[in-house]
Amino acid sequence: DIVTFSYESGSTQYQLHDYQAQPGQSSTYYNNPTASINGPLDFAYYHWVMVAGDLNADAVHLGAPKRTTVHNIVQPLVILNAPPIHYDILNGTAYDINGCFTSGVPCDFKSTYVNATDNTMEVSTEVNADWGVSQSISATVGAGGKGVLKKLPFSVSASITGTLDRTYGGGFSKVSGSSQSYKVTVTSDAIADDRIYATISDYDILEYPTYSKGELAGHVAVVLPKFTGLESLQNTWFAGKSERARMYLADHEVGNILSYPESATLPAGATLFGNGGFASGGGADTWELSGSSGQDWELMFSSTEINERTRTSYQTLDRSVSADLSVSYGVVDVDLEGSMSDSYDNDQISTHKTTVRQESGLKVHFGTIDASILGTKTYTVSPYVYWDSAGALVLDYAIDPDQSTGVPSWWTQQYGSKPDLTFNLPWLYDEEKGIGSTDPQVQSQETRDIIFNPVNPQPGEVASIYARVDNYSLTDMSTGSTLKFYYGDPNNGGTLITNQDGVSSVNVPAIQARKSAVIELANWKVPANLTNQSKVYAVVDPNNTIAEVHENNNTAWNLINPDAPTGTAIEGQGNPALPAHISLEQNYPNPFNPTTNISYSLVQAQNVTIRVYDILGREVATLFKGWQSSGTHRIQFDASRLSSGLYFYRMQTKGYVLTRKMMLIK
Repeated sequence: DIVTFSYESGSTQYQLHDYQAQPGQSSTYYNNPTASINGPLDFAYYHWVMVAGDLNADAVHLGAPKRTTVHNIVQPLVILNAPPIHYDILNGTAYDINGCFTSGVPCDFKSTYVNATDNTMEVSTEVNADWGVSQSISATVGAGGKGVLKKLPFSVSASITGTLDRTYGGGFSKVSGSSQSYKVTVTSDAIADDRIYATISDYDILEYPTYSKGELAGHVAVVLPKFTGLESLQNTWFAGKSERARMYLADHEVGNILSYPESATLPAGATLFGNGGFASGGGADTWELSGSSGQDWELMFSSTEINERTRTSYQTLDRSVSADLSVSYGVVDVDLEGSMSDSYDNDQISTHKTTVRQESGLKVHFGTIDASILGTKTYTVSPYVYWDSAGALVLDYAIDPDQSTGVPSWWTQQYGSKPDLTFNLPWLYDEEKGIGSTDPQVQSQETRDIIFNPVNPQPGEVASIYARVDNYSLTDMSTGSTLKFYYGDPNNGGTLITNQDGVSSVNVPAIQARKSAVIELANWKVPANLTNQSKVYAVVDPNNTIAEVHENNNTAWNLINPDAPTGTAIEGQGNPALPAHISLEQNYPNPFNPTTNISYSLVQAQNVTIRVYDILGREVATLFKGWQSSGTHRIQFDASRLSSGLYFYRMQTKGYVLTRKMMLIK
């Protein structure tokens, strides 16, 4: 702050003037609130005193930052949902309504992201660094600070947010080298599974303690995507059932039209893209499927009024799920949790800005349905497009199966008399559909409808478990039910989860047809033997008190923490003295087949990440990620699933990155 104090000769009127120059601009002097002096000042008329200092007495400053690196963060840019098809097994009979699995010919239902001229799509993505102010700190910390200069009171305001925005701009737009633009020409079809176009990158997070008047007021976080080297940003299409798509919490189950919404409704925080294919209360473009001919729908971005062509993507910087679970169960959840000291608003940190070219468009081809099953009573589809709250462009659908009166439809006969409590189980019938799996029985129960708060809980931490229970039926479940959680498979030695309040069974309320309810078990202490393969199972209606359409879809599981270590770190034996310095030892034995031991030493307790990479720089394993005490530690690495060759293992801690080579020979 630079403040001038002036007085007029022969007058008792005093004024204070604040000089705060913008970057690249000259300071401006204001003689009064509405007029300014241009040209030479009359120094014979004015007398001057200039004072520089922390005149508003806020004493706001930033301390030394804590640095954290987070790896393999997936930021979806486009979600291309496959056209809704229906496959079910009822009373032992398989019904492939759309002929996508048992007909012996390729599925004739597909969604495509195209360019109007050459069948390609160009997505322009600007990736940048950004900053945010923690929730515990006021956006105007220090505002209204007051001072006294020779008994003349004055007040000015200081804003961390305002100062950062003025100095650095949104997304550090005024800082050279803080952003890069990527133009990627891609094309993709979604057939019998959703497709996601995303960037995958590592991020450095710097968290600065912020002090006001000598006391800690909160934190400022800076997020820095890595643009070069081994951890540089990648762009790729992948399937919605891929391991990379764990952040994708779809509201529908591909292959079950009863899992889609009845009318085109925007999710919480979403905004409409264009006016085509959507109207108040439902889809404007509605297609009734036929048994005799296929149909096509398209939304070309050059031929419709577009409300918003560009969208920023917001990342979450804390491990807590949103208090509004409708947001937590949104389409995507991009979490840069790291090891944060504070929490940040979800709409503060944005590192991606995605723009869709005018020539691009979305096309959906609907093939024919099996009229021998449905006859003329088929179902209608209403496609629509929106920007998700996390910034992804989403093609979605509303579905209405024919339930006309008079002659009952197949839908009414099969799903109109009983409810069907279940979870979203994308892999349920993969084996029957001819889709391969190493363990189809286990994978058939995998879901993403079980989530945890905090995200990726650590051993010994107290967490809440949430499960979204669906009713994939045309009949309401009006009586209510119960739900139980298990640590491990309840049919293979799993343990019933009882929280610290002694609760082990949670009530499930009545659920209307094609609706869902979120069930919570709070205050659960995560077991100490947690690994990246540990699962929590949810079982709805465990005592089979409700007659349902299916009884094989009431159990589901999700991994508690996929980033947990693959093995257990063993505390060093012998001399308990602290090591003199941080170190990463050569693995032993080396060469090895298939297991080897990796030892390392920490001078102080801190967060540690140990990963293994192949010779092309691709990550193949996470051996440990989390907080660890000082001393010497050892991890056993099992490489039985890898092929022979040279590998690198890297330990990353605060201020250190250590790498060594090892050789696997089989």
